[in-house]
Amino acid sequence: MKKFALACLLLGLAASAFAGGGWIADAATKCQVWNPKPEPGETIKWSGQCSNGKATGNGVLQWYLNGKPVERYEGEMLDGKLHGTGTLVGKDGYRYEGDFRNNQIDGKGVQTWTRGDRYEGNWRDGKRDGKGIYTWPNGDRYEGDWRDGKKNGRGIFIWKNGDRYAGDWNNNDLAKSGEAVFIDAAKHGQLKISDEMALKYPDLIRLILGSESVDDAEKQKWIDLLPSMTDEEKERLKNIFLTERRQLDELNENYAKEIKAINEQYLEKTKQAAERGNAQAQFNLGQLYAEGVRAPKNTAEAVKWFRKAAEQGNEDAKKALKEMEK
Repeated sequence: MKKFALACLLLGLAASAFAGGGWIADAATKCQVWNPKPEPGETIKWSGQCSNGKATGNGVLQWYLNGKPVERYEGEMLDGKLHGTGTLVGKDGYRYEGDFRNNQIDGKGVQTWTRGDRYEGNWRDGKRDGKGIYTWPNGDRYEGDWRDGKKNGRGIFIWKNGDRYAGDWNNNDLAKSGEAVFIDAAKHGQLKISDEMALKYPDLIRLILGSESVDDAEKQKWIDLLPSMTDEEKERLKNIFLTERRQLDELNENYAKEIKAINEQYLEKTKQAAERGNAQAQFNLGQLYAEGVRAPKNTAEAVKWFRKAAEQGNEDAKKALKEMEK
């Protein structure tokens, strides 16, 4: 389909894509405009001025394909090319309002699609580049840096449920390194954290949110104090929360080791009693393997020990076998 070629303007192909283009003239006025991608059956109408045979100044440029309107541009032209400010609308409903340079989107502008997507921000050579805000039809939103048409640099992504990620981006993906914070709306939605704060102090906010020693009111206080704190104070605060995190990790690790040792000891004692023929121990051992909590889950072993217990008349084991056979 036509024309400024939105293939070039909106999909952002390089300027070299224009190499195969040519001039097309309004049949009535003979005024010419640049056609980056000529197609058979194309015609145009230009309502503005002509200078040296080329469309120049403000006007309306309507493109037709086999007599049917396909794209319409209203705005400034220079030497037959889109240049200045204008509005470009395609037959499929896409729309761009903003700056053009040398027949490409370049500068500031707003692009919308009929499906509901919207981008407002900076452009360079037909691609999103610089600061900009992109909103998806489902309510998701990204605000931040763009480069070469993709999310690159610092930015914040807000999901429709309120979850937020503030940090670094690399070619539309979350960067593997750099400062970042994920704000869970369900856990921290009651805290007031502006997008600006999340982007400016991601590491500190992440540590504050992850603290288990302070309540939400205390967390909010520290978040509110961040802009007024000196670098030295922020570093001290960071060390306090890092120390807390390390201590909690050590406690959790030691606790996990102790629980593992207790479970292993209990499993061994239960297994010994079951092997001696104790029906209740056999049922208990089957439960351990069936549940997979205090022992590795093993259905075959669970059935084996339930059967041994059931053969000795253990009613609980009989019920367990019936449940497993369903």
